[in-house]
Amino acid sequence: MNTGFSKEEINKIDAAAQGENQSFIYQENVERSDEFASIFFTAKYKGKDVVFDAFVYTLEMEFVSNIYDAAKDAVLEEHPEHEGKDFDEDEGAHVDLMEEYSVELAKDEDFQVCEFIDYDEDVDYGVSMDVCFNIPEVTTAQIEKFVSAFKAGTYEPDKTFYAFDWNDED
Repeated sequence: MNTGFSKEEINKIDAAAQGENQSFIYQENVERSDEFASIFFTAKYKGKDVVFDAFVYTLEMEFVSNIYDAAKDAVLEEHPEHEGKDFDEDEGAHVDLMEEYSVELAKDEDFQVCEFIDYDEDVDYGVSMDVCFNIPEVTTAQIEKFVSAFKAGTYEPDKTFYAFDWNDED
């Protein structure tokens, strides 16, 4: 049973958020940065109260991630000898190639991103949510603004497509 729909769990999250004087709580023991945060908050989903397990991150992080994924795919397509190598390493011929492809792909107008919310109901706790914002950094104030608008039913993702400046240190 998914406990994220239980009244007890919803009350627990609401009480913890209220104790922080916020409408959400940061997930404990989960890394966060200026680019992303994992939070819990409660709201209605398809007419039912639920705990949302949300990963909130910047549009620039989405852009960089898309570029790296496409660059990795391009490296593996052109250089199958790199199959199985760890592309998260700091060095290696495969990493150098990925960075070269990334620089070229970042110039391609096909690599634009817009805000979105994705939901996943097939989880063990509540409803999983990915929330991608066009903000320079993920802050408590930005999350509060989103949660408040989401609960009020007034949040609408910006459907404008954006690209970001690319540098090799991303």
